[in-house]
Amino acid sequence: MLDHNADVTHAHAHNDPHNRPYPPLQLTAGRHFPDIDLDKLARITRLPSIRDDIALIQMIRMASLDDTVSRLDPETLDRIRNPRCQPLPPLSPTLDLAITTYLALEHSSRRSYEDIRRGLQRTLKCELPSFHSIEKSIAELTGVEAIENDMCWDSCMGFTGPDAHLQACSRCHKPRYDQDLLNRTGGKIRKSRTFLTYPLATQVQAAFGDWDSAKDLSYRVEKTHEFLDRLFKDKTQISSFEDYIHGTDYLEGVLDGKIQDNDISDVTIYVWILLDYSPDKCYKKKRVLIGGVIPGPNKPSNIESFLFPGFHHLSALQREGLQVWNAYQNTKYLSRIHHLFPLADAQGLIYYNALLRPQGSYHVLGCDHNDIPLASIPQPACADYSVNLEHLVSSTSITDYERRRKDTGIVKPPILLGLQPEHTLPIPRCMTVDMMHEIGNLFSFLVTLWRGESASLGDRPELWNFSVFLDSDVFKAHGKDVADCGRHLSAEHERMPRDLYDKRHSQYKMIEWETYGLGYSPALLYEVLPENYWRHLCKLVRALRLLCQYQISREDLEEADRLLSSWVMQFEELYYEQREDRLHFVRHIIHQLTHYASEVYAKGPPIIYAQWTMERTIGNLGREIRQPSHIYENLSREALRRCQVNALKLLIPELDPSESPPTPRVCEDLGDGFMLLHTKSRYDTVPQGVFYNAITRYLGEGLDPRRCYRWGRLKLPNGQVAHSAWRERLRTVEDTRISRNVKFLDGIKTRIGKVDHYTHLAYSTIDKQGNRVIHRDGVALICPYSVPDGDLLDLSVGALCTCALLPESDTLAINVKQITSLVAMIPHCPTIPSTNKEDEQFFLFEKPGFDVTRFVDNDDSILDDEAEDEESGNAP
Repeated sequence: MLDHNADVTHAHAHNDPHNRPYPPLQLTAGRHFPDIDLDKLARITRLPSIRDDIALIQMIRMASLDDTVSRLDPETLDRIRNPRCQPLPPLSPTLDLAITTYLALEHSSRRSYEDIRRGLQRTLKCELPSFHSIEKSIAELTGVEAIENDMCWDSCMGFTGPDAHLQACSRCHKPRYDQDLLNRTGGKIRKSRTFLTYPLATQVQAAFGDWDSAKDLSYRVEKTHEFLDRLFKDKTQISSFEDYIHGTDYLEGVLDGKIQDNDISDVTIYVWILLDYSPDKCYKKKRVLIGGVIPGPNKPSNIESFLFPGFHHLSALQREGLQVWNAYQNTKYLSRIHHLFPLADAQGLIYYNALLRPQGSYHVLGCDHNDIPLASIPQPACADYSVNLEHLVSSTSITDYERRRKDTGIVKPPILLGLQPEHTLPIPRCMTVDMMHEIGNLFSFLVTLWRGESASLGDRPELWNFSVFLDSDVFKAHGKDVADCGRHLSAEHERMPRDLYDKRHSQYKMIEWETYGLGYSPALLYEVLPENYWRHLCKLVRALRLLCQYQISREDLEEADRLLSSWVMQFEELYYEQREDRLHFVRHIIHQLTHYASEVYAKGPPIIYAQWTMERTIGNLGREIRQPSHIYENLSREALRRCQVNALKLLIPELDPSESPPTPRVCEDLGDGFMLLHTKSRYDTVPQGVFYNAITRYLGEGLDPRRCYRWGRLKLPNGQVAHSAWRERLRTVEDTRISRNVKFLDGIKTRIGKVDHYTHLAYSTIDKQGNRVIHRDGVALICPYSVPDGDLLDLSVGALCTCALLPESDTLAINVKQITSLVAMIPHCPTIPSTNKEDEQFFLFEKPGFDVTRFVDNDDSILDDEAEDEESGNAP
């Protein structure tokens, strides 16, 4: 799977970074990326297959919207070059009702819409457009249409680019057209299998067509100038990495004048992501622009032929520019699309970089040098890529090609070479790490080692120090411990952990492996793995947690780099042991870890460009398929529908309920993004016992607690919903996902606590001038956990934070605005090193992406929970 990133913004001369008096800035060292001469590659190519690849790339490089192969009809072409320069006119009441009904039935069938239409017509005499008419109206409003191209019946190739004229598949030799139908109609009807591409231009124009959406798209330019101003003013290094904007690859493009303010930067389904949106917006469903769908079920033999229409279109927009009307500025201007990163997993990325798979022999076979410390390895010599590519394409025979392919690690010229060099990060500079799949694959691989698998002939797993799961009873107990963690994870964790032992023969999902590895492996493997292996694991977990943050400080990045370098070296000592029969233990992902830190410097936090967006897009498109027959063709049509609906929601935000979610019926807005939510107690009462004492301490001397209501839940500014023990006690254990543990600030300290309930206090004080001041505070009654066990925290280099729950007499009353996030506290019973005794404790797990805790000396779910409480009756 591949996805591409596009960013779009406006241009003002006084905002242009290159027009500002910025002094030269040396952001990185040793990252020279030479231009690749495409004409020279064409001249020295000898093999027909490589000549065909270069011919396709050259067609992309010289692309024009007027080309026949672009297959744009005159109306679409005119819309791209002459966009509407005003907002959409208000919809008529009838059309508004029809579109609203159509959107509300997104996951229903066409028949459902027609049934409602007939009912409205019969009872209210309201004549709504038919389903077909409403889809046609949406297409006309948005201007988003699909480009249709022929393809092989067996999915081998698409008849595009240099192959557009072929009458049969060049791979399987099946005729392009249905021969029976062709013969029956005397050649008049030509039926072929087709695939759809969704032009980027009209989708981008729609994103700028509304004031709010266009304003959101100013994020990149504003943040770039803000960051560069601060960087040069303070004359300091980059101290924190929060987005790709803080990566040196992007910043060098800006300072070199290659990325302008008015530029637009930019699977098998593939998508485009507009990086001009902020990270909290650009990955939302309605802002992900689908590029194309390549139908199955067979794997394409020539995937570049399917990608050709989308890349040809992108290259044409880079050459010609895209006319954009910016509703926020009420300005029309010519913008350029700048392609930044192609994102994919290891299997999909080869279609972009055209490199050998990780199991290729490049720089693997025939190593005869001594051991080399990781710290002494220089930056990759990226200039070698250009030289190696020329060496490959000049192969004189198939045998010569196979040898050079293995020597260079390059399979063929990549399709990315077809994009305009001045608007594209060059290869291999644009390539990124795929943290999502690599973390999952890494922990999956470690479990196979602990199970005693992957042994070579003569290597006996029962003698391995680390094969702790070779004993099925140990592995079965561990699998149960994993499953038991599930009820302690809040509902924001999409998938409950499954028993690792029961699923040993079936695939865990990537999110499950990530949760297992980063979440609870340090706690559950403590005293299971030998101590040196456990401490080795903790280094990996700690480093990856730091790198999975949305904001990574320079100190965190340096710590992660040290830990990963140490982990890789110790992996060779503890697992591989420099044995030839265990060489296969040192997989590609092991080596890849050493590059993570440098990738953050260059491109920003890896979680920003992880593959979750692509996975979600594939998943939710698949769920919208309602007809089992012609599933791939239906998927293509659903993708087109998604493109049109997304564009419509951007142009008319009022049609998108998610932009203004309904306010819960029972709630109390506390300001700053905090909101008390149902359940609310029926009666107000005077706090008793430990709660009375806690509130008394909170109010201060001279103020006594008054009658107040209890509240069951609290919405946080980050979108999380923290529950309470008072509310969760109303449910059965089986139906409860514990969500009552929170992280909060106590002065300068970060602490963890279990919320009993929330309340809203109203009280008054006298200020220094003698005036009465009314206070209305949202207050959480929290039973705190102890400080983490220092010995385990040190032994695990911060990966295992285990605490005891303090007695109820230590209950605190805090302002809810001191709460920073929802966390999980999972019970376990470790041996405490200081006492050498087992103790009932809880270990901390935070969802990857939230800042890792440092100890110093969704809205639909809200309404769903409210409905559940109402069904069970109000709380006492």
